[in-house]
Amino acid sequence: MILGINQTKSSGKNTFSITEDGFNIYNAETPWTPIHKLEISISDDKGAVIYNTKYSFWENFTEELIPFKYLFTGSQKFEQFSVVDTKGETVGSFYIEVNGLWDSKVCIRYGEKILVGYRVGTGFDENVTFYDGETVVGQITKSNRMVADNKDNYMLHFIDGYDDLKPLLAFFVIYYDFRY
Repeated sequence: MILGINQTKSSGKNTFSITEDGFNIYNAETPWTPIHKLEISISDDKGAVIYNTKYSFWENFTEELIPFKYLFTGSQKFEQFSVVDTKGETVGSFYIEVNGLWDSKVCIRYGEKILVGYRVGTGFDENVTFYDGETVVGQITKSNRMVADNKDNYMLHFIDGYDDLKPLLAFFVIYYDFRY
């Protein structure tokens, strides 16, 4: 699976077009500033919402309350957003997990599975490589070159077997852009 995620608006709110094989399959929207009470959403090409995020202030507050908690507990989660479907059911979450001073990763949880992504900047490109256990299963690539009107572009690559997660994975890229 290869998806293109292209920002189409960058003032007032951020909007994105998600394409596959040159055809628009999803659209997404985030607030312009990362105010956690506001939702991030992704919709199909006809405008029907697929997923929204839900940010729990109290859940995040209790997890982030103790600075460097991961030094004592082994891990600490930051910026947790639940992913909610149209029925109001939580289908997963996105968060950053810190396990040590130099060990942080981005995570996609769905059901009982967790995909773990490691960020690497390589000068002109930024990459997030995803693992399912010990196996590399996907990558996000973003060019850090100058873009017109502050509009970012991403490529999302995942191996076969993850097609059923396509909207969730595309939505993660929107969260990632919102977060970073």
